[in-house]
Amino acid sequence: MAVDDAAGAGAAALLYLAAAGVGMLVVTDARAVAPEDVGLLYEVADVGRPRAAAAAERLAALNPDARVTAGGDAAHRVAPIAAVSDADALARGAAAAGAIIREIAGA
Repeated sequence: MAVDDAAGAGAAALLYLAAAGVGMLVVTDARAVAPEDVGLLYEVADVGRPRAAAAAERLAALNPDARVTAGGDAAHRVAPIAAVSDADALARGAAAAGAIIREIAGA
């Protein structure tokens, strides 16, 4: 599963996916972790780091059996084809991530 936004609902979706045991996660968000991102997926020490890299570390710690990959393009915030080519699905933006959360939660 590839998620193209590792903030807000995207961060929540990534946590749910890792906790649910999804075996492959691709995180694509080259933006830096902002102070307002701290809490759900990120810690204070992550502020200023690329979201994809910080999220990948947290998700790998949560689900050591998952293959977690960080990717993205800083200029366009898009997933490189190589990063998501093995993914079964790609969620782009908060609306798609929200749909994933509702599906996992059975809502």
